[in-house]
Formats: sequence, C-alpha cells, structure tokens
Amino acid sequence: MNFQNDILAVQTRLNALGHCRVNVDGLAGPQTWGGIAYELGLGIDTVRSANLRDAIATAQRALTRSHLYSGPADSIAGALTWAAVRRALDARVSPPSLPQPPVEQPFDGQVDARSEAMIATLHKRTQPLVIAALLAANKNVASNGLHWVITSGTRTYAQQHELWLQGRGRPGPVVTNAPAGYSNHNFGLACDATLFSRREPVWESPLYRRVWGPAVKAAGLEWGGDWKNPKDEPHAEHRPAWARGMSAGALLARLRAKVANKEDIFSA
Repeated sequence: MNFQNDILAVQTRLNALGHCRVNVDGLAGPQTWGGIAYELGLGIDTVRSANLRDAIATAQRALTRSHLYSGPADSIAGALTWAAVRRALDARVSPPSLPQPPVEQPFDGQVDARSEAMIATLHKRTQPLVIAALLAANKNVASNGLHWVITSGTRTYAQQHELWLQGRGRPGPVVTNAPAGYSNHNFGLACDATLFSRREPVWESPLYRRVWGPAVKAAGLEWGGDWKNPKDEPHAEHRPAWARGMSAGALLARLRAKVANKEDIFSA
C-alpha cells in the first residue's frame, strides 16, 4: 500500500508548525520522527536510527490513547500509523491555511524577491558579495530545477534575543547558542541560504557543501561549513579587514563596541 502522500503531508505540517525543520521528501527517517515526537509531546529528546523503532512504538501508543490509531504498537510505520499522525497534526494546523514559502525560481542572472529583501538588510559592503555568491550558486543548480534563496539576513538585538529564548523557556528546540550581540547576523555581516526544489525547502543536501560553500568562498566570504563546532553549512559571513586573524569572541566584542559608539563596522 502506498502511503507516501500521508508522509509528505506530515512533513509539510511539521514545517508549517515551525518547531522542527524536515525535508519534504516522503522518506521518513530519524529527522521526521524527531519532529513527530516533539509535536506529539512524546518526551523523546532525540530520535536516531538506534531508537527509531522505540520512537514509532511510543507514537503508536500515544495515538491509541488519543483514539486516532487502532493498530498495534509494533514499531512498524504503515498506512494506519501515518494516517493517524497526519490527523494528529491536522488538529494543530489547518491544511487549507498551510503557508507556502514565498519563493519563486529566479531567471538566470537575477535575484529573487525574497533574497533581495534579505540582502537589503545587510551592510552595503556585504551586499554585492552575497549577490555574487547567490548568482554563482544558482547557476550551478538551475539545470536540476533547484535554486538558492537567502532566507536570513540581519537580525536586531531584540530579534536575536527572541530567537535565543526558543528552547530556553519558550516552545521549540534550541536553534542558536548566540544571545543578542553575539552573532554576526546582528551587524549586517551574515546571511543564511536555503536550497529549494520548486517551492519546497531542502534542509539537508550535499549541495550545501559542493555548491553553496565554494560559491561563498569564491565571493570573498567565510563559509560556516568550514567551522569545526558547530558546522553551519547554510551560513556565510563577511569578515572586515581589521578582523583578520582575530578570534570570533574578539571580533564580536569589537563589533558590539562599534555599534555602541555608532561607528561603521568596517572602519579600522
């Protein structure tokens, strides 16, 4: 029996709820079941291959208690299980109002509207470098029906603080370890890119390493995928000339001081 449509619907709803990002690919692995575990409140912190069957059985028991599932807790995710998970998530987000990513595949040599809006938030000296990286990366994947979108740009201190609170007293998993003033996003120097297949985001792909990373570095930016801990493959940032050889902590301290003194962050 083919129940891939239910899996796709579940993955779409997980992304719409916004707490756990998953690939909408109809292939349900630990990432998708981790999102399900979170949304169903199963008390499972992380789903990995080693405990995937336990997570499925736990979900089946929870869905049985909710009168959504009538099958056995056998750790086998079949049609009954996926239909039940889909109904459980439908109770949290209405399918007709599921948001569609406001992205359109750009024409060759152009920047899409969403990326343009994000790039406009960056420092004027950083903007042309990000545009160069974006156009080069898009040229590389366009023949496959894929495209890159700049989905995050500058964040204010207040926005960074709100993001930092997630998972620290607010619903959702931790998404950043940087409080306000401790991210290059707070200074117009950093952006994040997301790979899209038509209108669907592709959160995990070797193309971040094979295409986005080289395009970022060729444009004169630093790529988060080169970091040791944690790696951040969607991330690109512009390091001022005065910061060469400077540690990340020292760089951010000087950036905070420049903002406090109303200095241009690229001034020596």
